[in-house]
Amino acid sequence: MDPHAGRNVGHAVLISTILGATYGAGYGLLHRSSAAVFAFTTGTSAFLGTSIFFGIREWAVSPLLVATVPRGQYAHRRAQYHEPGHVDGPDPEEGWAGMRAYKVPDSALAGAVTGGTLNTLRRGRAGIIPGAVTIAVTAAALQYASNEAFIARIKLVARELKSSQTHPAQPAPPARGFSQLVLDTLGYVMPVRRIEDDEFVAVTRRRQEEIEARLGNIHRELLDLEAADERDKGALR
Repeated sequence: MDPHAGRNVGHAVLISTILGATYGAGYGLLHRSSAAVFAFTTGTSAFLGTSIFFGIREWAVSPLLVATVPRGQYAHRRAQYHEPGHVDGPDPEEGWAGMRAYKVPDSALAGAVTGGTLNTLRRGRAGIIPGAVTIAVTAAALQYASNEAFIARIKLVARELKSSQTHPAQPAPPARGFSQLVLDTLGYVMPVRRIEDDEFVAVTRRRQEEIEARLGNIHRELLDLEAADERDKGALR
């Protein structure tokens, strides 16, 4: 089981509940009804639905797939769970195709179980298949969109990294405060020596070193992505 499963469920349920309550409040305001009632209703529905969905996915479906599927992302995730400092999310080593498919089957299966169960409670046995299919497709599409957003972020960082390597950024000068303006004015009428802010220079250098270290980590991830992409192209040939 993913060591971050509990945290993932908690974060997802919290965000979904807030979004649901916000939507309900906005709906109530637009229709000149009680915003609090709509916010409570939609927030509660979002809390219950996402609790069931993410609980099934993180504590039942994903552990089962990781334990039984011997290849692909599940074999890779099984190995990752035993690594110290494991970070949940699409792994650049799997290439673009693997990153796009991250947890998509898990979400589809969990969505089918959730949709079939909830729709059965509302419409009886006739609601099993429609509910399962609808929620499965929706959950898989949302997970795929989330993976695409993650990939887009990596590509954006890659472009910024290449741009910074081509045109290194210069440290910004310190802000001109009121005292600095007074010294500049006095410098025109009497010899006043400007004192450099050593603390600002030290902070700027330290931040620059931190940024360079982060860029180095991103550069290594990009190399892993390019290598995985080449492996995918070689396999297709």
